[in-house]
Amino acid sequence: MTRCELSGGRVTPGVVRVGQTVRRPMGPRAPFVHELLRHLDGVGFVGAPKLLGVDDVGREIITFLPGAPMPGTVILGDAEILSAAMLLRQYHDAAAGMSADVLGRHETVVHGDLGSWNILWLDGNAVALIDFDEARPGERLEDVGYFAWKGLRLVAEGPLVEDQRRRLSILAEGYGVRVDDDLLDAIEAAVAWLTDKGRAEAWPDDALAQLDGERRWLGQVRPRLLVPRKL
Repeated sequence: MTRCELSGGRVTPGVVRVGQTVRRPMGPRAPFVHELLRHLDGVGFVGAPKLLGVDDVGREIITFLPGAPMPGTVILGDAEILSAAMLLRQYHDAAAGMSADVLGRHETVVHGDLGSWNILWLDGNAVALIDFDEARPGERLEDVGYFAWKGLRLVAEGPLVEDQRRRLSILAEGYGVRVDDDLLDAIEAAVAWLTDKGRAEAWPDDALAQLDGERRWLGQVRPRLLVPRKL
């Protein structure tokens, strides 16, 4: 039986593959994540691992899926962006069917940390989402904005702004939204959310300074990212 520690992307420490399963330490929000995974399985969504149970040392057991994550520094190609956007839309549509007791007044359950490192890629296609530790009831644009920021490398060191406007259009078209003020607000909100999380968890000063720099840069280039509406 295959036993190995998984690597690549941003993997939670202690995650191992055992045969055709993955054993993963459970976090404090495991009950919610398990409910989400059971729901996704129940509605036939194949783009996430299935929950199989808990092993004798308290690790959750999920199915091993083909594909591999990519580091967050990668520059995704157009086809990869489109594939990820379509997978995200399918996930949101599936998660939106959770009970009102779970969703409250929210649209769906957001993944919460969607970048290339939490997507399994196979032959250039986004085939599954992994690592739902930040999943929570929320609005669709929260994930779209976060992925636009992180997944498209929407930072000063990423592709040129003019190319990013085109890449944003691919993401928006694949998901089914527009590159408008609502999407750009969601991108900036993603930076603010992660900054607040970093402060609450006492991240190093240089990490918080980097986030502050990315927020300022996005504010400067925002007008250039908007795609003019066709008359």
